[in-house]
Formats: sequence, C-alpha cells, structure tokens
Amino acid sequence: MATRIRSLKPVATTGFFEWLKLNWLIVCAVLLVFPMFYRWVTTLFAQVKAGQLKADTIVSNAQNGKSSPNIITQKSFNIFKKYPKVSPSEMERYKAVCQQVSIALGTNVEDNHFVFNTDLFNVSAWSEDENKVISLLKTVPTTFPIVEDLYYNVFTRSRNLKTDLYKYLSVSEIAQLKKVFAKYGKKWL
Repeated sequence: MATRIRSLKPVATTGFFEWLKLNWLIVCAVLLVFPMFYRWVTTLFAQVKAGQLKADTIVSNAQNGKSSPNIITQKSFNIFKKYPKVSPSEMERYKAVCQQVSIALGTNVEDNHFVFNTDLFNVSAWSEDENKVISLLKTVPTTFPIVEDLYYNVFTRSRNLKTDLYKYLSVSEIAQLKKVFAKYGKKWL
C-alpha cells in the first residue's frame, strides 16, 4: 500500500488573527498603560472627594461658629428629614437633650471662644458636668445616632460626640453608659 502523505497546509488565519498580527505592539502598549490610567483616574476622584469634604467642613465650621437661630433651625430641619419615622415631638426632645449635653460638656457654639483652635476663654469647658451628661444620654439609649448627628451638625463646631465623651468622661462613666446601652442591645460607644 502506498501511503499518502498529506501535505500540511498553513491554517487559514481569520480576520482577527491578521489584525492581531499587524497590531500586536499597540495591544501590548494598551494592556500596559491601562492599569496606570485607571489608578490615576481613581486617585483623581479621591482627591476631588477629599477636597469637597474639606470645603464642606470649612463651610460647616463657619456656620456653626455663629449661634444664629435661623442656622440652628435650618440644620435641625435637615437632620429631621433624615429620620422620617421619628415624630416631630421626639425630634425636639432629642434636640433639647443634645443642646443640654453640649452645654454640660462646654462644647456648645455660644461658649466657643477659639484662639488658634484652643478653648482658652471657654470657662464652662474647664469644668464639665459629667453627671448631667450621663443622665441625659441615659434617656436616649436607642436613638444615640440622632443625638450624635445633632451634636455634630447643629450644636458644636463639627465635633464628634463619641470623641468628646471619651475626652471629658472618666473610664467608669463611659462603662456606665456602655452598660445602659447594652441593656437595649446597642454598642454605640
């Protein structure tokens, strides 16, 4: 028997392989440059977001530096809109609690006398009424985030309530608040 040897013909290339054969250098360059471009774009977005946050903080600090009833009412209304399920009378109670907490800690806007970001002339900040703060916060154990939001946005110069509590209250007083919050299954502090 005569064996026939088939001749191997080159595989017919399709249009894609032809294009890839002609443009392989461009494809490699795009694959190498794309991750760097993506990183640059995400960094740019992060910088813009950080700049916007810094600008918002400056505006908020400027507004919070004034104890204008109009600004307090407008900011309170904006926070009230965040919590539509809470009744207006309850929100007014939280607002009163928050204002009393800020006065007891000496961080309220009316008492802010900042010189180079230091409370030099804030006499009420020299002595805090820790017992009043604890008794007030015990009345709002399940709605602490609302009070915290009001404290930050309305009654202080963008100060964090948790940070101020850890700064002005003793360890035993913080433990007392944690115990009250734990009764309601909350771990706010």
